[in-house]
Formats: sequence, C-alpha cells, structure tokens
Amino acid sequence: MSLFNVTTKLWPGGESLDTGTDVNVVSVPPGSASFDRHAALFVTSPDGTQNFEFLFWNTGRNTTNKRHVHWDFSAGGWTTWTATKWYGVPPSNGNGGHEVRVDPFSIASNGPLTGSGTAIDPSASSFPPGSYPDMGDDHLIDTEDGAVDVAAKGSLASLQFAGWDQLIWGGDDSGTFYESDAGASQGSPGFYPVGSGTFHVVQDGSAILLALYGNSSIAKFYKENLKSEIDVAKSWVSDFPKLKDNEGDPWQRYAVDPEWARVIRLIVERSDQLQQQVTELRSFIRAQERPQVGREVLKESRQQQSLRKRGRKR
Repeated sequence: MSLFNVTTKLWPGGESLDTGTDVNVVSVPPGSASFDRHAALFVTSPDGTQNFEFLFWNTGRNTTNKRHVHWDFSAGGWTTWTATKWYGVPPSNGNGGHEVRVDPFSIASNGPLTGSGTAIDPSASSFPPGSYPDMGDDHLIDTEDGAVDVAAKGSLASLQFAGWDQLIWGGDDSGTFYESDAGASQGSPGFYPVGSGTFHVVQDGSAILLALYGNSSIAKFYKENLKSEIDVAKSWVSDFPKLKDNEGDPWQRYAVDPEWARVIRLIVERSDQLQQQVTELRSFIRAQERPQVGREVLKESRQQQSLRKRGRKR
C-alpha cells in the first residue's frame, strides 16, 4: 500500500500552508490509479488575512507552471508520492523588470537550494558586458543592454541539472501536465529528468526561472565512469590471499567505509603480487644465459662495429 499526498507551500521560504488534507491510498500493481488536481488561482491564509497566488506544481518528479495536473500510477514500488502546490505573494513589479532571476530548486527536497551559491554558469551563458551580476546579486542578470542566454551549472549541491521552469504568477490555466510513475523507480539515479541547454530572454525582457536539480550527480558519475571498474575489482576479491600484517593495518587511517578499504587494500596487494611474479621471472634466467651489460661491454661492442666498417671500405 502506498500514499499519494498533496500539500501546499509558500514561495520562497517553503512554509507549509494548511489548505486541507489530501491523502490518498494507492494499491498498484495490480491495476492502476489516476488522480486529477486543479490548483486554485488564489489560496487564503488560515486566519483569512492574506491571499497567495499560484506559482507552480512540484509533481513529485517534475515541476510545471500549469495549474491542472494528471497523475497515472501503475508501476508502484514507492511508499509515498508527494505533490506540492506552491503559492506566494507577487512582487510590486509583477514578473520582474528588465532582469532574469534564477533560483536553484531541488525537486527531491521540494525546496530552494540555499547555501550552495548561484545556479548560473557565467562561462556558459551569454549576456552584455556588465550585466552580471546585476546589482551585485549573482542570481540576477540585467537585460537592459541586450538579450540573455542563461546557462545553469551542470551540478549543484551534488545534484544533476534537471531543466528549466519559468515561474509566472497565476500559472498557466490552459491544458494539462501529465505525470506518471513509469520508467525509473523512485530513488533510482534516473528517476528525475536530465536537463540541458540555455534559456533565452530578449532585450528588456524579464523572467523568473527555476534551475531544477534532481538526480544525484555523484550517482551519475559512479554509474558512467566507475561501475565497470569496480565490478572488475570486486571479481578479483575472491582470488586475493589474506595477508597477515604483524604491525597493524596501515590502511585503517584511510578507511571511511570498511568494505571500500578492504577492496582497495586487496587491489594493492594483488599489484604487489604481480610485481613479485615479474621479478621472479627475470631472476629465473640462468646466469650464463643473461646478456652482458656495462660500460666495458658497450666499449668493446663499439670497437667491433668500427672494425667491421673499416673492413667493408677496403
């Protein structure tokens, strides 16, 4: 049995807003389950003193500024799937003046990434000279002097870039965003989308952007670069003899994960064994069969070559 849970939060602080309970039991597989939710344009604080306007959904796997979202569940294998409606108070200048604002957002943590710096990659972005950072804020790019193509860092806070979402106060009430639990399972390296490319804003234009981050960038690096090598190393483990160290274990100082330390130590020990085998093969050559080496031998060889050349000239 799993739970599909819908919550409401306030942008940008992430405070929970009580708009009623929306918790649903999901039993898949077998069969499937579907849910539709249409976010209201405004919600009111519990004390009735303040209104908040819709900004975006975190569907549990993606984000969208569409107010209507449809979920299809059939794969299962997860315990709780949380979808969140985000609301806030629009600034006095609406969707911003002639500037681009970029805030990093973790889909999995369901909140802004704070304390990790800006998501903007200035070296991969294109903007007029002096436009970034705008007013000393490295989350802002000014568009007054020209168009902007903003690029996000490929990874931030050990998370992989998952794409862009433009925030529009009031959201988009046309059409539907479709979400599902098909494909990679929740918690696996490929569960969230993988993003790329820049976001274009025209001269004097404005945009409030979420730079989305999802999958673990460490898991991606492990999967693409290390897994095959580690699998080979693991296959060696059964062949490694256990060596006794009478003076203690010098690897202990480096051990974070004891199993990792054991694998590394065994690889080094195997390397030492191979080196010893090569040494033994060299020493196996009989003394009388070994080629002579040294300065005297080299001198004699050169003298013989000189005599052979003189003989050919005659």
